[in-house]
Amino acid sequence: MHNPTKTNESIGLSSWAYELLNEEEFVINGLKSGEVNYDSISDRLKKSKKVALAFVESNGLNLAKLSKKMQEDVEIAKAAVAQNYLSLKYVKDQALKNFLMGEFDVSIQRLKAVKTLQNDKPYVLKVIEKDPEGLKYASEELKKDPEIIQMARKQKQ
Repeated sequence: MHNPTKTNESIGLSSWAYELLNEEEFVINGLKSGEVNYDSISDRLKKSKKVALAFVESNGLNLAKLSKKMQEDVEIAKAAVAQNYLSLKYVKDQALKNFLMGEFDVSIQRLKAVKTLQNDKPYVLKVIEKDPEGLKYASEELKKDPEIIQMARKQKQ
């Protein structure tokens, strides 16, 4: 048992407060209410999917603070984007591809707002398939892509 007067030198907390930041339910409730700072929780809990979900459900942009592994988790990424679609730019690799391949709404507004999508060929193709005006918001490189140009022309007809 920790001595209650002992402090955790790295974050300046008494041992009882430090122990609370190691308790999953306490941390989850604190993250949801905004009363617990993510940077203060234990490394063990930063690896918890339940904790990560609570963190992004409180603010989708918190996805940026999570580990790459958590950013690649489809359930966590979906929760983040559902809370704030701009967090899509923090979704890594396969999770992003899953969103782009039909699990996520495709729109010109999102293409315009999220820079990472502007250079993502599958996403841009889907946007242009729905509305050829989406070509305006594609990256300069994709605006020159023959497949993108062909899709835009096809949709304008």
